[in-house]
Order: sequence, then C-alpha cells, then structure tokens
Amino acid sequence: MTDIAGAGKHYNDAADRVIGLDGKRYCSNHATIWRWRDAYQNDFAARMQWTMSPDFSTANHAPVVKLNGTEGPVPLYLEVEAGEEILLDASGTYDPDGGDLTFQWFQYKDVTATQWWVDAEVKDVQFQKQDNEGRVVKIQLPPADACAVDLFTRQPVKRGQILHFILTVQDNGMPPLTTYRRAVVQVTNHELKGGGGRAVECIAEVAHEER
Repeated sequence: MTDIAGAGKHYNDAADRVIGLDGKRYCSNHATIWRWRDAYQNDFAARMQWTMSPDFSTANHAPVVKLNGTEGPVPLYLEVEAGEEILLDASGTYDPDGGDLTFQWFQYKDVTATQWWVDAEVKDVQFQKQDNEGRVVKIQLPPADACAVDLFTRQPVKRGQILHFILTVQDNGMPPLTTYRRAVVQVTNHELKGGGGRAVECIAEVAHEER
C-alpha cells in the first residue's frame, strides 16, 4: 500500500525478499509472487483434475482453515497493545479428503515495512507452538519502542505498526495443496510508551542507532 494510513486505498507492487533456487536472496517487486508459486501452480493442476470426473474422491482438495473460530479467505483482524501476547488457534482446520496436514507460520515482514531495509524497521517475533503439530501458537508482540514509535521522529504513537502473520497449511495429496490464512494485527500504544532519543532522517541512521 502506498499510503501507510490506508486512507486512499492506493496499492502498488511491493518489494519482497525471497530465497531463490540458487540459494541467493533477491529483493525486488518481481520476487513478490515467488514464495507463492508452487502453491498456485498446484492449485491450477488440481482444478484441471476436477474437470475430468464428477466424483469428488478422484481429485485432491485444499485444506479448510479455521483461525480463531473464523473460516474463509478474509484475514483475521486484531488490535493488540504493544508487548502483549496473542494466541492464534487453527485447531479446527481439516482436510476435506481426510489427508494429513502440516502447519507452518511465518511473519510477513515485507508488508509491514515502509522502507526497503526491512530488518531495520520490523522486529522479528517468535511463534511458540502450543501443540505438537503447530495448530495453535502464541506470539508476544514487540515492545512499544520497537513497533509503536515513529521511525524517524522517535515519538510514541497510539497506533503503531500493522503486523502480518501467515499460516500455511498443506495436505499430502497429489498434487499437494496449500491454504493460506493471514492474521493482521494493528499494534496499539494507548499509554504512549517508549520513544525518545535522537530523531533521524533516513533508514540507514535507524539501523546505525540500533547497533
């Protein structure tokens, strides 16, 4: 999104950082779709299989993901105070074909960042598994200093970063199909904690200050 406030709903290509087949890291707007390529090509192949037989059991079908009691492609939206913990629960997820499922979670940091130097702007979070499969995870959000302070003025803000967490659920069918579900967390800082320090003019200064 071009305007961070979201008022204009103006979207444009984002630059993603992706590991290529050669093991090197790439960062460009062309790399944005790379991480999803296997999933959407397998989805297309499965849809071709659906056209070949009216029998539901002859083709593979994508997992149905339930996240915090909600189902469907719409992201789960939450507002959470900086530094607090959240629980993301996909325990109701199932495979229509009765196959085995694997669960993976990742933080989609590129979407949160307003600058190309993503790691200097967006802090990592840890996904703490609450079960063996990883259907349920706990996340502690970064403190206000790290996610609810203006990047350049260093002044605290009541509404900080918007963090994106992606759940990937893949079945063991042929071809293997993947369903994604996104949790979008608006970080809040009602008490205006954090902040202070020297104001900076560019993202390179932000990275230098944190060393």
